[in-house]
Amino acid sequence: MTLPNFGDERGIADTIRLAGLDVPVLVHAFPDEPGRMAIEHRRDSFCGKMSACNNLTQYGIRYSLTTQHTVDPESAEFRGDLASFAGVCRIVRGCARRALARSGPGRRVRGPCATAKSCSSGRGSAWKASISPSCSEGLGLKDKDSSVVAKLDEIRGYVRTTKIPRESLTRMAKFSVVLDQYVAEHELSGTAIQSGRPWRRTSASCRARP
Repeated sequence: MTLPNFGDERGIADTIRLAGLDVPVLVHAFPDEPGRMAIEHRRDSFCGKMSACNNLTQYGIRYSLTTQHTVDPESAEFRGDLASFAGVCRIVRGCARRALARSGPGRRVRGPCATAKSCSSGRGSAWKASISPSCSEGLGLKDKDSSVVAKLDEIRGYVRTTKIPRESLTRMAKFSVVLDQYVAEHELSGTAIQSGRPWRRTSASCRARP
């Protein structure tokens, strides 16, 4: 949404709402030019942007802003704003067709997860979640299973494991195998695993997936 002048803030908000697109919105306003502030030249987009955003907020339509309140669309600053907004769009689009898994607090080697099948950009419902089975079925894997052996080799190739007890290392490999299978099955965009008691949140590991 770009404002070359003050604009019709109510018409802007109504158009976006009635379109029902439910997509990210970037609000841009042209700057006034020093020396051309008389009534016949002044854009007044500065105030128009505030008014338009006020209407969007009243309608519950979420929006992104440029770094500067008004900015020349030919400037390097605006190109940076567009690049950042493109990232927002990619995330929203990815959320619409990906799942999100979140483990319950304080459960070791168990991962009752909520999978999200849709994402909203701000109006009404957000994540639609359902509960999946526990990840503890990894304990049913055998130490010599090919998937476990391969995961052990992968772990040893990534970090030094000489001081880690074999039993702990094998359990870690089994959990990783089950987690990888879960991620592939549900097409997760990322994972986050937190260790420790629920009141001692001191350790966390995250992995983003392209």
